[in-house]
Amino acid sequence: MPPPIDILPFSCLDGRQIQIAVHKHKLAKHMTMHMHNGAFHITVPVDSSKVAILETIFVMRSWIEEHLQQYLHEQKNRKIPEEIFVPLQSTWFKVHCLPLSALHNIGKTKKILVKNQTDSIYYLEQIPNLVFFGNMNNLDLVKLALQKWGLAKGKELLPRYLQHLAAVHRFCIPKVFVRNQKSRWGSCGQDRKGGYQIQLNWRAVFLPIPLLRQLCQHELCHTLHMNHSKAFHAAMQRLNSCAEKTERELTQYDKTLSWWTKFS
Repeated sequence: MPPPIDILPFSCLDGRQIQIAVHKHKLAKHMTMHMHNGAFHITVPVDSSKVAILETIFVMRSWIEEHLQQYLHEQKNRKIPEEIFVPLQSTWFKVHCLPLSALHNIGKTKKILVKNQTDSIYYLEQIPNLVFFGNMNNLDLVKLALQKWGLAKGKELLPRYLQHLAAVHRFCIPKVFVRNQKSRWGSCGQDRKGGYQIQLNWRAVFLPIPLLRQLCQHELCHTLHMNHSKAFHAAMQRLNSCAEKTERELTQYDKTLSWWTKFS
């Protein structure tokens, strides 16, 4: 994202004052608003006037209020989970928090480091335990550590599961990549050689199995139809007669995600 060219004030209904960063981008065809870590940003075409930007912000005031309140609620209720369920392993991971000094007791066992400018957290997975070492009061760093673990679990489990489904349903076996996508559960495309590659969001590793299956079948059907045509939906129906209902459930599931797995 390019640096902001302006910072505009915004008054919330509760009297709270926030700022909205304005970014001009040469590829932007229309104005888009998003929020990241409680900060609001609006990306606009390079020829946008300040009046037009202010009008867009005014039209989107309800969206701004809603997302700000949701963010403040999540911040207030953030806490380290006691357990995390990974459906593909049918395992509840029990989360343990220990001081950094406890690292001396685990010897050369492999551990993962997550750090920022001031703090460090290590984590160690020993099924069914997930052990963190360090300052667990820094919840922003805890979030990064949990997400790093989630990404590792996604890379470990999701490609194998999707490729298994592809074999069962007799699809061509695609390449599978697990990414930190900001708003999508998954996507399908073609590489330069015409082969199919599917990208899955690491958060999908925490989906209930019926929803994960629907996500994978959806992307596999895109290897037959790279659109959402009638033929695409017919292919999905052949795999799951309740595909439409399950698809709606998947679309809504992001609202139930834990604070550290929320799309951002």
